[in-house]
Amino acid sequence: MGKKAQKSFSRKISWSFLGMGGITLSLVVLTLYQTATMAGLGIRSTRIFQPSQLHLANTLAGLEQTSAFSQVYSHLSTKDREAYSSIWKKHINPSLDSLKATMPRLEAADQILIGKVIDEIGQYRSLSEKHLKHELDGNLGKTKALLQSIRENINSAIELIHSHRKRDLAEFYNHFDLFKFIELVAICLAGLLGYLLFRGLRKKIRLSVRDIQLAMEVFGKGNLPASIPPRGDELDEVRQEIDQLSRNLGHIRKFALDVGEGKYGTDIQVFSNNGEIGSSLGEMRDRLKSIAEEREIRQWHNEGLAMFSELLSQHSDSLQGMAEAIMSRVVPYVQASLGGLYVVTEEQGSETMRLTGSYARDCQHALKESFMEKEGLLGQAWHLRKPLYFSKLPKNYVQIQSGLGASDPSSLFIFPLISNDELFGIMELASFQTFNEAHREFLLQLSQLIASAILSVRSSANTKKLLQEAQCMTQQMQAQEEEMRQNMEELNATQDEIERKSRQDQAFINALDRGLAMMSLDSQLTILDVNSKFEKIAGVSRNALLGQSAKMFLTSDTHKSKTPDELWRYVEKNGIFERIDERMNARKEIVTLQIKYLGVYGSGKRLEKILCLINEIQTQDSEL
Repeated sequence: MGKKAQKSFSRKISWSFLGMGGITLSLVVLTLYQTATMAGLGIRSTRIFQPSQLHLANTLAGLEQTSAFSQVYSHLSTKDREAYSSIWKKHINPSLDSLKATMPRLEAADQILIGKVIDEIGQYRSLSEKHLKHELDGNLGKTKALLQSIRENINSAIELIHSHRKRDLAEFYNHFDLFKFIELVAICLAGLLGYLLFRGLRKKIRLSVRDIQLAMEVFGKGNLPASIPPRGDELDEVRQEIDQLSRNLGHIRKFALDVGEGKYGTDIQVFSNNGEIGSSLGEMRDRLKSIAEEREIRQWHNEGLAMFSELLSQHSDSLQGMAEAIMSRVVPYVQASLGGLYVVTEEQGSETMRLTGSYARDCQHALKESFMEKEGLLGQAWHLRKPLYFSKLPKNYVQIQSGLGASDPSSLFIFPLISNDELFGIMELASFQTFNEAHREFLLQLSQLIASAILSVRSSANTKKLLQEAQCMTQQMQAQEEEMRQNMEELNATQDEIERKSRQDQAFINALDRGLAMMSLDSQLTILDVNSKFEKIAGVSRNALLGQSAKMFLTSDTHKSKTPDELWRYVEKNGIFERIDERMNARKEIVTLQIKYLGVYGSGKRLEKILCLINEIQTQDSEL
């Protein structure tokens, strides 16, 4: 029954459209026929009749101009003859050629009359040219009669062609009126048929649309309608689309709930995963998934930095312990398998990177103990102060071993440890997997923490060293202070002893001064002071002796004298120098003198001056 209703509904629409199509087709055919007829009439009037009239009129005007030249042919100049020829060449002949071209499309009467005109024009030209060449003298009556005949025939041809144009124009308007009448009838028939079709289909469509309207009302309230039963008409497809839309919206609701619960792997069963809605939902899911992954990476990043900050604070007293603790945590945290931490050390006046902490160090040919700047990849990273990342390593570059076997890593990441633009070390990590951007970014930030920690450990070590040195210096200063105190006590005792000896020496000198001749000398044996006894022996006053050299009093012919330096060194070493000498005194008497050179010492047992004591032993009468 549904199929019959569907066929009946379709048949009504089909027959109605067929009827309207037949009417429209008939109207189109008739329109084309009328249009072609009217176009033919218009073309013949504008492209044949009107040009023919124009060419005939131009020809007649040219002939009238030539007739004036023919009447005065005996008085024509060369210039006039050229003008006459120009009229035929530029006006009459082109018009005649155009008439000959349009003649086949004119009616038979028009063709006969125009052909007669063309023949008469040929005769007229022949007679005119003979008159111009003086081949015929006088007798212009024949030429004028022929020209009058041409005028009459041309005017007759123009009137005939004009009558044909009027006939075609009347026929054109008759066809146009018929065309309007047929169009009016066709429009009325089409309107009547459309009204009948609308009246028959309105009721059936209203019932079908009601189901769709109820479903759309449910949609409008934000709910999903139940399935709409089919009615066996063409709108069943719309009902099916509404049911499909309801199912798709149900899938969207389920998809939204799954995404809200964090199930980003849910497939989108909406519109066959096509269309703007399906692609937009897919983009939303991917964007939410990307945001969740970024949040997880950020959380992993922050937790890692916090963990390593605490780890570094726990091992701030030992650089070796801190390096080992870092490597034991950082390698598994970034899913690496092999690693080493190198720290800058100064050896023999040059900087060297030395392995301080490692992970899986037992691997064969892995983790060099030390290296210099620009030496290998590690040295190059040191020199460039930039990280180096290699995602494709050559075979047997390095092997990561375990108890079960060994394999080559697939990626290598080398990065410097820099803080405040100062490089403290290099870290090298190898992994079976690739280091993604999150791993590399985390390691670069971690490198700053490690560099700061190395600086802190070194600063702490230097502080401890300085503290120990300060303590040692304090102890040394205390010992030196005690020693200085003892030295001061000894110095005070020494000064007391020196003062005591000085008093004794002064008493001794005073006693000697009263009994012996005496003078004091410096290192150059210059006289610093003499006593009165010496003045008597020398026979010279004290003021004349001061500042003079004592060599004249100390040398003799019997004894070899010492130079001032030799005497000074001798007394400085032995304390005393003694000799016996003979001299002539001021009374011209030979005397025997006992001379003693005694050293006078100052602080630090340094010889300051020599005290020369002279004792007269014996006097002789004869002079030396």
